[in-house]
Amino acid sequence: MKKWMIMMLMGLSVSGNLVKAESVYEQTEETPFAISFQQLGKYLQLETTQMEPVYQINEAFRANQEEAQTRGAKRKGELMKQALLVNLKQMKEALSETQYRDYLTILNVTNNNNRLLSNSLTDIYLAEKLW
Repeated sequence: MKKWMIMMLMGLSVSGNLVKAESVYEQTEETPFAISFQQLGKYLQLETTQMEPVYQINEAFRANQEEAQTRGAKRKGELMKQALLVNLKQMKEALSETQYRDYLTILNVTNNNNRLLSNSLTDIYLAEKLW
């Protein structure tokens, strides 16, 4: 009975965060790697225990990107790269190997699309750098 109640509370907590995340994550020029948390969760097939840590990591990543946008061009690039590397390290710890590979794919596609739209963060391929 206790396990059932705990699982129900976790489910309510996660669903509340999903609704909150959906309203927060909209692709903007200020956050080049912003992504819908609900779509990310579905794509990566997150387990219930992974949802909260991944949500928190993405919130921190979004905040770091927004902070970098307020800096000068040189400092902005450094802060964006640092935010990206911290995010990747945290995601590697929170996700399985397969999920992490899929996450790198999402970031690479997003980075390539942003470069095509002249909103380039950096000209690297993340999977090559980190594998």
